[in-house]
Amino acid sequence: MKNYPKVSIVIVNYKGFEDTIGCLESISGLDYPNFNVIVVENNSPNESFKELKNYIEKNQKFSIKLIKSKENLGFAGGCNLSIKEARKLNTDYFLLLNPDTKVEPDFLKKLIEVVVKPEIIANKKLGFLGPRIFYENKETTYSNGGLLNKFLTRGILKDHGKNKKELKEKKPFVTDYVTGTALLVSKEVVTDIGLMREDYFLYYEEADWAIRAKKRGYSHFIIPDSIIYHKGYHSTTYLSFNYIYYLIRNGYYLAWWNGNILQKVFVIFYSLYKFIKQFPKLFIPSKMKWARPIWRASWDFWRGKTGKLC
Repeated sequence: MKNYPKVSIVIVNYKGFEDTIGCLESISGLDYPNFNVIVVENNSPNESFKELKNYIEKNQKFSIKLIKSKENLGFAGGCNLSIKEARKLNTDYFLLLNPDTKVEPDFLKKLIEVVVKPEIIANKKLGFLGPRIFYENKETTYSNGGLLNKFLTRGILKDHGKNKKELKEKKPFVTDYVTGTALLVSKEVVTDIGLMREDYFLYYEEADWAIRAKKRGYSHFIIPDSIIYHKGYHSTTYLSFNYIYYLIRNGYYLAWWNGNILQKVFVIFYSLYKFIKQFPKLFIPSKMKWARPIWRASWDFWRGKTGKLC
């Protein structure tokens, strides 16, 4: 590869400076020669900004710019802030990367190879690119792309939990969406479709982005030879109130904002069904914790509440 497009790696930190520093250390081993990093510190209530500032001041390996947000903007808001900053640097590609990840040295080069060799993807209109993602043990799959149900109310991580030996694809393949854990997109695509919608605050913003891009003719791909590793559940605790709330509420909005008339009608009745379905769970201790966040998610959807839960 003679000409290496400039890539800005975008990382949003919230409370997890240890993970972010580990991610930055991992990035220092990249064999890609033309990149920089922009870290948004999303107004964490701990010492994250101080710790990251100290680390970056000592770093001499590659360019890192630290931005402190005045408030917690959520995932999309933090990424959008970084992308706006990266645009000032004449960046060709933006790479969204979760802070609780570690990367293989050639993962970025493998993604860019697809960009500069369009025959690899049969000359389709390229939207988002993503790597294959494993958990820290390097054997269990976190994500091999993203799949949306036909009503657009739910997205799932393809092949989640499978052993790497079970994965079949050897060449780049189309996916419904690319998880924001690691997502490469060109400046031209962002200019065409706009930034991520910040109303979600957390979860499904990248699925919404992918749907909007697909409506404009873009296809999204997973590149099996590009590999990173993910710790998982960094911003919220798995099955916590917030985790359940954002997944349910934002699933409703994903369909409402992007669906056709039948999908919009479905989500109205589906949200009512989900609301009513929670009452028996009050008498089942193991299911009780689902009731309150789903009630709140449904109620907030009906009244048009978006953004951060407060």
